[in-house]
Amino acid sequence: MLRGTFVAPVGVRARWWSGRSSEFTAPAAASSRFSCPVSQLVRQLASIPGTVNRCARVSRRLWRGVRPKNGETKRTIVSMGGASGKASRSVERAEQSWRQLLEGNRRFVGAAAGGQTPITAEREEAVWNACAPAWKRGTSLTRRQETSIGQSPQALVICCSDSRVVPEFAFNCGIGDLFSVECAGNVVDRAAAASISFYLRTFDIPLVVVLGHSSCAAVSGACDMFGGGAGGNRAASPTNLYLRRPEETDFLTELLQNIQPAVNLARASHPQLEGAALVEQTITQNVRNTKHELLRHLRNDRHPEFVVKMGKYDIATGLVEEIADATESAAAAVGHGVQSMPRS
Repeated sequence: MLRGTFVAPVGVRARWWSGRSSEFTAPAAASSRFSCPVSQLVRQLASIPGTVNRCARVSRRLWRGVRPKNGETKRTIVSMGGASGKASRSVERAEQSWRQLLEGNRRFVGAAAGGQTPITAEREEAVWNACAPAWKRGTSLTRRQETSIGQSPQALVICCSDSRVVPEFAFNCGIGDLFSVECAGNVVDRAAAASISFYLRTFDIPLVVVLGHSSCAAVSGACDMFGGGAGGNRAASPTNLYLRRPEETDFLTELLQNIQPAVNLARASHPQLEGAALVEQTITQNVRNTKHELLRHLRNDRHPEFVVKMGKYDIATGLVEEIADATESAAAAVGHGVQSMPRS
């Protein structure tokens, strides 16, 4: 947890957050200087009407005041799967956020109403009844007023721009709960990395989720372009129709080149796969590659600690399945990198 020295601005009462009150309670000693968690101060100040500008100034002052003992800039990226020892507070927050997102997804899928059973009116009603409270609360007029003053999202989701993939629906969330960075094929280029870096630095987000999805047209197009037609050559797919017009393919080709490493690795590790099976395997590998590409972009960046989780969204059922990390994805990001992608 980052800690710094807070200097109470004029007009704002310095109060220590007790966990119940919406204010800060002053320490026993009558002093305007005291130490407390940076993210805690920013969130609580943002909740006090009329103090957004003061909050921004305070957060910048606090960030400048953070100095690790060894004099080096504090920068920690946590990749779950190899963590050992006592988890830091940021990791605990990330794990809690991830559990909440998965619980919301189970409500959205209707696991309690029969899971993969045939769709019936009773099941539809059960799913709606399970999801409605969070959506009603998350889209209410009260929630809009609250988020107009400040925001504190629990996670950042990197996903595809496919219209069927809506993170707020998939995770049963509302306004202000998630940051979404969307691009076809859920790739991370420099512009996306800059947005992610800004969100991480400004809002102290503990969790980043890389979310792929089934039947991804961008991945299918990459398999057709770089896999010798292994994507299935679905002539009616939007990607393939676009590829038929050479004069209009420059932008799309550049985009699909970001997915090429995943195609190469999926074919090398599963040479027996063709068509839709290869596309689905490539989708999984592309999620892993996106994670490592994100870490590559942020390797020299300055930001608080965060955790990266990976998942795959089934567009037919709405289920999000967690994707485990793999050492082979690191080789994909390093050994099969695309030269046309600028390096940070």
